[in-house]
This record gives sequence, structure tokens and C-alpha cells, in this order.
Amino acid sequence: MPDISNFDSLIFQNILDVSPAHVYWKNRDGVYLGANRASLNYFGFKSLEEILGRKDCEIIDSASAKHVREIDLEVMKSGKLSITKEIDMRNGNVFLSYKAPLLNRNNEIVGIVGHSVEVTKQEQKERRLVEQNYSFSNWSYK
Repeated sequence: MPDISNFDSLIFQNILDVSPAHVYWKNRDGVYLGANRASLNYFGFKSLEEILGRKDCEIIDSASAKHVREIDLEVMKSGKLSITKEIDMRNGNVFLSYKAPLLNRNNEIVGIVGHSVEVTKQEQKERRLVEQNYSFSNWSYK
């Protein structure tokens, strides 16, 4: 196995930045320790430094932040992967979020790492199909 202890953090950040999904990691207190370009762009930040040290309650509406925090706490408590839908109440965008415990070198949980994919368009298409199927089921034939 190759030694990655000297892996350049800039290279790591560049790898993350090519993903269209939001990739982020936070400490146990919910403070952002890092994020990729997609996350920064979504929240309107121009640089990584703008999100570092912030919590969700400083970035998104309080109801959404509370919901996100509850999921984060459950992931840290259970030590297991969580896959949930999260809705940004500011604009109605829907995300499928994968969150896992963030582990240190001693395998201790020190926060969460997340990967969130926006699925708003897919949700809208699914809703339209359900509505169409409902309207077809109400037809009667004589």
C-alpha cells in the first residue's frame, strides 16, 4: 500500500473540487473543517476560508440547520452511515445526503464527513409521474 502521509492537501482539494456533489466535513460541534468547490458555490462562498469555522446555523435557515444537526449527531452517536433527504427551505432544493463518521488515526469519531447530491429535478419528475398516474387511475371506461 502506498504511503500517503505526505499527500499534498492541495492535490486532495483539487480531487474533491471536480465533483459536482457537495463534499464537506465537520467536527463534533458541527464546525466546518473543509468543503469542496460545489459546496462553496452553493452557499455563495468564494473561498474555503469563508466556510471554515462556521456552523450550519450561520449558513442556512434555522429549521434546516436543526434538521441537519440532528442527522449529524445521530451519525456520530451510532457510528454508522446515514442516507437521508435534506431540503433547503430557502429555495426548496432537495439533496440526497450520505453522511458517515469522520475518524481520526485512532479510529475515534471526531465529526462527520458528508456527500450530498442535489436531486431536486428528479424529485419533481417523480412527483409529476405520481400525479399523472393518479389522474389516469381516476378515469372510468364505459
